[in-house]
Amino acid sequence: RKLAKINPCWSDNRLFYTARDINIASALQIYMYELLPAVMGRENLIVDNVINGGLGFRDFYDPTVKPQLSLEYPYALRWTHLIQESTIKMYDSKGHYVKQFPMVNLTLRTGYFAVDNNIDYITQGAFRQPS
Repeated sequence: RKLAKINPCWSDNRLFYTARDINIASALQIYMYELLPAVMGRENLIVDNVINGGLGFRDFYDPTVKPQLSLEYPYALRWTHLIQESTIKMYDSKGHYVKQFPMVNLTLRTGYFAVDNNIDYITQGAFRQPS
């Protein structure tokens, strides 16, 4: 709403994609500069040029580089699931406990979500079980 108020001439499409970009940037800021340093060590990330140690603008823009994720990113993101609760507790839509499943078994096997309403049970469990 604030973007629309500041930019009344923008189309709904432009507002949506700009808001999406802002949300992605916020999530990546938290992931890259708060979560990863806590797990991998800030100095290690600086030495490996994953993050910049200084303040201010920190990305070297190269117009010849195609914007895309590296192949390592989705794999590393799945690896971070290992730091979550080790057991997924599943609940139905009324909040009744259904079953549990080891998180480590889901790291590289996403087919489990499509079987026996598991995705629904996992979604319910995600906000019903304590963090």
